[in-house]
Amino acid sequence: MHLVHKSVRHNKIQTALEDPTGLAVLGIFAKVGNHHPYFQAIIDNLRLLDIGKRDVRVS
Repeated sequence: MHLVHKSVRHNKIQTALEDPTGLAVLGIFAKVGNHHPYFQAIIDNLRLLDIGKRDVRVS
């Protein structure tokens, strides 16, 4: 899974791509297996993300 954050300094992805600090990408490798409560917290909150229109704190 990849989570991508675009800096608020950029209105468009294209301008963020041209800035070395314009994007942050978090890549996650997951292994199918036992339930993991911390990973489940991330999954449960993904639906709250709305293409850059709000912040979501996962704790």
